[in-house]
Amino acid sequence: MGKYAYFIWAAYGVSALVLIGLTFYIWSDLKRQARLLRRLQDKGTPKRPSARAMDNAP
Repeated sequence: MGKYAYFIWAAYGVSALVLIGLTFYIWSDLKRQARLLRRLQDKGTPKRPSARAMDNAP
């Protein structure tokens, strides 16, 4: 790799950290959204009406 090896390996490292960070963020957001949905369902919050039901509305 020559004299640019440091730059190339640093770029690989930064890319790996970004991908790991995004994976962790998506995983934690999925857990948070599932918790929120479970809480709303436990409270008895009605589901959003479907598109078909909205088309038949007066």
